[in-house]
Order: sequence, then C-alpha cells, then structure tokens
Amino acid sequence: MCDAPSDVPTSPQVVAKLILVAPNVTKSKAQRLSMPTFLAWAKDDAINPYGYARTFQENSPQLTMHSEEQGGHAVLPSYAELITRWLEKP
Repeated sequence: MCDAPSDVPTSPQVVAKLILVAPNVTKSKAQRLSMPTFLAWAKDDAINPYGYARTFQENSPQLTMHSEEQGGHAVLPSYAELITRWLEKP
C-alpha cells in the first residue's frame, strides 16, 4: 500500500496492475501510469474531490474507473468484488 503520492509506482516492469482509491496524485504522475489501473472513487469524497478523477480519465490509457455516489474518502466494501474481478482478468 502506498502512503503518499510520491510512493505511487509508475513502472510496468515493477507493477503489473495498480489499484488506487481516491488518490491525491498530480497530473504528471497520472500521465506516467502506463500499466492497467483500477480507480475507485466516491463522488462525495471531501478530501480528494471526485473532480480529480478527470486527471486520470484524461491521462491514463489503461484505466478502469468505478465510482459510487456516496462513501467519502474510504475503501468501500462494494469495491472488493469489483477489484477481485478486475484482478482476475488477463
């Protein structure tokens, strides 16, 4: 698990798949994500507003995005099955 935005790995040689939940990541870091990435975000997140998701949608070519209307800045139980299915894909 990454504790800070600078810890987010961007090399596909190191990370095969990346899962992020409402990350605080800059546009330049999002642009360097070249591996398949699953992004989960609640639209009512007050810490990292949902609008930040646009950075990923515009700059991450292998992005799978999932959003919930409510959930704040938390890893929601509803994400578990979605993440599991995504990880099982080749």
